[in-house]
Amino acid sequence: MNQVWQDEQLGRIEICGNRRARRIILRPVADGVRITVPLSYDVSYVRDILEKYRDGLFDKQQMMKKRTVVIDRSFCIETDVFSLKLAEGTRKGFYVNTKGYESVLICPQGTDYTAVQEMLRKAVVEIMRRHAKRFLPQRLDAIANKYGFTYNAVSIRSSRTRWGSCSAGRNIALSLYLMALPSELIDYVIKHELCHTVEMNHGPRFWNLMDKVTDCKAKELRNRVREHGMLII
Repeated sequence: MNQVWQDEQLGRIEICGNRRARRIILRPVADGVRITVPLSYDVSYVRDILEKYRDGLFDKQQMMKKRTVVIDRSFCIETDVFSLKLAEGTRKGFYVNTKGYESVLICPQGTDYTAVQEMLRKAVVEIMRRHAKRFLPQRLDAIANKYGFTYNAVSIRSSRTRWGSCSAGRNIALSLYLMALPSELIDYVIKHELCHTVEMNHGPRFWNLMDKVTDCKAKELRNRVREHGMLII
């Protein structure tokens, strides 16, 4: 079912079949479009649908590119559970100092940040991944135990379009970009995925369960996550 091709305007087009999907979903990302379809869907129609929404998808891509963070001396992620800053040092190479939940990416003095953007992006993502692998599974486990949820496994992904997901087998995936959110919103996303271990859809029973584990603040927290947006690196 999975198919990939390169579109001259939109970039990498990736089609993924999902047994939970009930309709076709198009998700623009900075370098392409990810399309989720039901397993029984005839993918020959995807190109027609892509053409129908091409202009809107391209506009959203351009907006995402404008939001993409430039990594230089002013770059900083500062939350109550994670801190990442850039500084310049006397060494010739790049290196990282980490203490607890705080990391500093040290660059050589006089670094041309424009010339090394790709390297810096990879370094920042790797630092976030390391912190995410330490923090998120422990937090997931603590919340699951507190509210009596059970799950099979957890993985940390680099998804830039979804904060998290839960499979029918209760396997939970969390995006490393959660580390750019304050802990209250991280907890909301984790609770959201844990509730999917009981209710796989977003019907009334799901939101009733979410209200139980968020002190009736599920919709408020959801809106805050949407307003915060995902850091695009």
